[in-house]
Amino acid sequence: MARTLKHVDISDKPDLAQIAEEVRASQGPRALCRDGEDIAVVVPVKVAAKRLSPAQPVTRDLHHSKTTTGRVRQGDEDTALQLLARNRDKDFSFTDAFSFVVMDRLTIRAAFTFDHHFTQYGFTVLTPDLS
Repeated sequence: MARTLKHVDISDKPDLAQIAEEVRASQGPRALCRDGEDIAVVVPVKVAAKRLSPAQPVTRDLHHSKTTTGRVRQGDEDTALQLLARNRDKDFSFTDAFSFVVMDRLTIRAAFTFDHHFTQYGFTVLTPDLS
């Protein structure tokens, strides 16, 4: 049975914080001792590398592009609800429905998306070259 670790905040303990940073930097454990007796082991925590989602490289620079964004209007909500009611056999989300309604209103027929519902609704899905 795995034990739950008890967290100890060392923010106000500079000596311990220094040891913790040394352990992190070296990626090797350290034994803490007092009067020649080992009393604790400090082990570095393995942190998973942060991965970019497939959309992040594109959305990161979106505000510098020539992309036009369409805003949702008050009437779009009713239209989105009607769209969902007409497509009960699909698992469209409310966000999908809003997107479809705004795109239809703006006569946009293609979208950059990783969501298969856009193809299911009839839009052309654009895929980036991420190489």
